[in-house]
Amino acid sequence: MKEKYHILVADDETSVREILRDLILALGNEYIVYTAADSYEALHMLQSLPLDLAFIDINMPGINGFQLLQDTREKYREIMMVIITGQPSYSMVLEALRLGAEDFLAKPISLAELRQILSKVRQTKERRCSKAEKSLKQENLEALTQEMHHKIKEQHFLHSLSEKLGHLRNTSELYFCLTDMALTLTGGREAAFYRYDSTGGRLRMVSLSEKEPKGDNEVFEFQEDSSGGATISMSDGEKLEKRKITPAFLSLPLRLRGELMGVLQIYGNPQQSFRNEIIEQLQLMLDRSLLTLENLELQESVSAKLYDTLTALINSLEARDSYSRHHSVRVTHIAAHFAEKIPLSPELVDSLRLAGPLHDIGKIGIPDGILLKPSRLTPDEMEVIRQHTLIGEKIVAPLNLLPRERAIILHHHERWDGKGYPMGLKGDEIPFLPRIIAIADAYDAITSDRPYRQHLTHAEALREIKAHYGTQFDPDLALQFVDIMSQPGNLQEIFGLPITELADQSPQFSDEQLYQLKKKFCQKLPPLNGCKIHL
Repeated sequence: MKEKYHILVADDETSVREILRDLILALGNEYIVYTAADSYEALHMLQSLPLDLAFIDINMPGINGFQLLQDTREKYREIMMVIITGQPSYSMVLEALRLGAEDFLAKPISLAELRQILSKVRQTKERRCSKAEKSLKQENLEALTQEMHHKIKEQHFLHSLSEKLGHLRNTSELYFCLTDMALTLTGGREAAFYRYDSTGGRLRMVSLSEKEPKGDNEVFEFQEDSSGGATISMSDGEKLEKRKITPAFLSLPLRLRGELMGVLQIYGNPQQSFRNEIIEQLQLMLDRSLLTLENLELQESVSAKLYDTLTALINSLEARDSYSRHHSVRVTHIAAHFAEKIPLSPELVDSLRLAGPLHDIGKIGIPDGILLKPSRLTPDEMEVIRQHTLIGEKIVAPLNLLPRERAIILHHHERWDGKGYPMGLKGDEIPFLPRIIAIADAYDAITSDRPYRQHLTHAEALREIKAHYGTQFDPDLALQFVDIMSQPGNLQEIFGLPITELADQSPQFSDEQLYQLKKKFCQKLPPLNGCKIHL
């Protein structure tokens, strides 16, 4: 007949009690579970039931979990006490262990942690039956010391992990965080994270240790075998190499609701196997990162859809006015081409390509009577239209752009002499990328027709920009722009691309759709200078 284990779950939250009870019962019919909703009920059960294990929440009605532990620990030494809480800290861990708790767990308790506790209960009961009390006390003391060190180390790790996860902005940063922490934990030679593509059944490398991610051709096939091991098949052109997991090679799957999301691989020291403690920490890291991954993916999906909507919106706005049609696309191409020629890093060029098309998105908050006026604007109307940079910066806030990308929307009308808007920044106070957009924006405006004047030629536009270097424009960038754009072939290289065709590929909205979208965005914007935005 199987030995029975009597377990108490004391927690004032009904859902926590029921979930923990059901998980324990699902792990074996040898467990009998009792529940208590407060410390007084828990105390009564400790006094009256033949308990082997008690899960005690810190914050309960009546006396708290620490006080309950202190009052009962000495009298009920044979009961394993485990403190649980939803808000763990180092001081709590130390206090629980000082008062005699066998363990300390943070809610929600994982299945792996629960199995470990139940296994410890079984082992403790078996030892109690087979060993003398003196021997058992010594053993418990050593185990307690080891466990204390282990829990402190684990809490430190979880605290560090939570801090890192809380500051991540996108999935790329998450993947790098996983490989970086895996290397730190294992001291391995290399760590890589592969994202699973369920359509093709393939794994694509998205992060490799501290190096740049490899190209899309670096893909793997992942197959689990019945023994719990796995085979990794790497496709590299015609070559196919298979690697079986070895003591120096660890592969851990990341699953969400049973579905494979990715695989973390670590190449360790060939002379040394991975310790179970390290493998448990790695698995805990993956488990805790799942919610962050899900949230970041949702955020990126929403941001991508919003970006597409805003791009289509600005294209539709510009399409109504033949003078400004495709203006944002042209400005972006000019700015990115110039940035590549300087040259700037690919990351900065990418930021220009991403934020450039939206640099005038704030104009959706400007009344059509001003935006489409066929003659010069009055001073009052100019004050209204100058609000578009502030409006634009608020509209793109949900996109999770980098600060340098948001600066393009907010500061592309600042002037080197401090006479620009919206903040009147001067010289090096102006962020770098908006200075590039300002030059490209001016060049496109000069070379485009306006209701009140004809466009100027390419050469005339360059002379205008040169004439205003050091006043309107960054002097170094302005001279570089004039020099680069004066070189044969550069103009053709920019406008040789079918820019109008490229812009026309973006979806555009009907007049009614455009009005409704403008209304929707403007309703969400806070008042500017105390005035509500009206279309």
